[in-house]
Amino acid sequence: MLSQVSRLLGRRQAAYVRRMLQMFESGDLQSALRHAIPLGGEGNSLGQTFGAPSPRSSLTLGQMPGARTNINLGDELNEYLRRLYRQSFERLDREGQSEAAVFVLAELLHNRKEALAYLETLGKYQQAAELALLWDQPSDATVRLLCLAGDWRRAIAVARRDSAFAGAVQMLEQKWPDAARRLRQEWAGTLADQGDWLLAMEAIWPLPEARDQAIAWLLQAEATGGVLAARALVRRAVLLPDTLDRYAEYLTQLRHDNERSVERTALARELLALKAAGSAQPLARLLAGPVLADQARGTGRLDKSSLQRFIGIAGDALLNADLPNQALPAYSPIPLAKARSLLALTPPAPGLLQIRDAVLLEPGRYLLALGEAGAVVVDCSGRILLRLTAPAERLVIAESRQVALALARRDEVWRVSRLDLVRRQVTDMGVTRFDHCADNFSGIAWTLADGNRLRVVDTSQPGLPVLWQVELPGPVTALQANFQLEQLLLTTSPSADVELWRYVLPQRRLVSREYARNPVVGIDLLHPGGGVATVAEQDEAGAPVLIYHHHGRVVKLQSPAEFEARLQRAQNSAEWIVLEQAIPTGESLLSWLSSTDGQPRASVSWPLNASLSLRRDSDSWLVFDLYGRLLHLEMNSGQVTTLSIS
Repeated sequence: MLSQVSRLLGRRQAAYVRRMLQMFESGDLQSALRHAIPLGGEGNSLGQTFGAPSPRSSLTLGQMPGARTNINLGDELNEYLRRLYRQSFERLDREGQSEAAVFVLAELLHNRKEALAYLETLGKYQQAAELALLWDQPSDATVRLLCLAGDWRRAIAVARRDSAFAGAVQMLEQKWPDAARRLRQEWAGTLADQGDWLLAMEAIWPLPEARDQAIAWLLQAEATGGVLAARALVRRAVLLPDTLDRYAEYLTQLRHDNERSVERTALARELLALKAAGSAQPLARLLAGPVLADQARGTGRLDKSSLQRFIGIAGDALLNADLPNQALPAYSPIPLAKARSLLALTPPAPGLLQIRDAVLLEPGRYLLALGEAGAVVVDCSGRILLRLTAPAERLVIAESRQVALALARRDEVWRVSRLDLVRRQVTDMGVTRFDHCADNFSGIAWTLADGNRLRVVDTSQPGLPVLWQVELPGPVTALQANFQLEQLLLTTSPSADVELWRYVLPQRRLVSREYARNPVVGIDLLHPGGGVATVAEQDEAGAPVLIYHHHGRVVKLQSPAEFEARLQRAQNSAEWIVLEQAIPTGESLLSWLSSTDGQPRASVSWPLNASLSLRRDSDSWLVFDLYGRLLHLEMNSGQVTTLSIS
């Protein structure tokens, strides 16, 4: 084998390999391990090294995973070294030299999961946990090791940052039930902090001693009314048999009030999502008739399959006998993308309060930021349901949509208030500085960019302590986030090179880093699916034409403006491009165009002096201004809601 290797390698490299093998075969393990050549490895190879390796000064653990150079030894010698390293590990283990044995697994064989498992069998949980953090191992496995090491502060911090409670609890339950019980309680508390009240109740329910807390959370959810209360009622009906009797008055109102179709639809969907829906059959039977009536009126939102399943869960023989032979009245919306004609929208009448920001909480409910006047929750008619006394210029919404952050500018910093919409509480979290921020968060972790520093802060603790941060090679110029992906644009050199960085959530693993520069000059937008898109008023040749450029694909945009219009602003989603154009009539023309063919599907003319704002929210777009007007356009159904705040 060495003769063959000598023909492939340089003379110095071949001599180094020969000397290393002689050390192993003579039994001089300490010297052999210092000279040993790593095999494989995590990350990409930087290619063949041209110099001879140098021996290590010590058997140090804990190198960060990443790309490295290597020596191409050939398959046969690689396999021989693998067997030799494995035999060395077994010998070191027998002799009780655990540190050296771990070194062989982690650094020579690059089997880091086995190295952590080996440390665990030796009871060295703290060392295993430190290495798991350094090696960026899966978060749930790291949390489990931190729990076993008794490092609960960091275990909970990592679990909260990376949403790793569920996996870690499952890993602990069989062998370490006490640790699993404690972590489950922390998990449930975190879910409650995030506004996921029903998930918090489910997480803690397996602990008999915590049932009172679970019921308290359930009652808290029920007290909010609306969709959350309807969903909570289903969970209660499954867990507590007295539900129908204790909630008879509420159920009577829910059955007969035609305006509460949204709650009935939410209740039906929650029943359909249950693994054992039969346990809630009495509740389904009670509401089957009203749900069918909603569908017939066109206010229900169940498709054909879901409606049939719901009627099946109800199991009402008399209702089934009364059903007509014709098809059930299913909900079949026409997405705006498939509309055959332009949807011309009309802005609502002005109100009295300034809307600085807006988010959709649930069908028919909105959270509005009113500046120094605070924040309010309103229904689809503009009626105020809840007032929150926190200055609010911008809103950051949690994934649960039961918790939000209200931001108010204070010179160079932002005052942050946490809004708990279920408890109806406002908590002042202090002030922080940032250039860019995500407009959504997990309910705990929130991403901020300040200069070339990217950090994730804990919004459940006063002072917003840092959960994770990284120094970047240049200042952040744009930040876009959803609950699966974060994207940033960086200026990384004096020549204004722009890089696009993409992190996958919740563990924030950097998955790509690339130069991002389109051949046309215009308004650059981060595309939710990845990459940078540009809306420009001329093509590469300089011809005057409105185009959308993304990943080399060029779409010509057909503005519905009848006269010459100046492009003011653009926003995008995966399927839509929204343009704001100034038109000669003195108004702003807002247009929704398909990113597939560039054709307009909807438009609205808005007074130019109204400080128009636009926010994408899931599959919807919210348009609002400083004259108290709000327009909500739902893309999947083409449904439009307008309201004014006075």
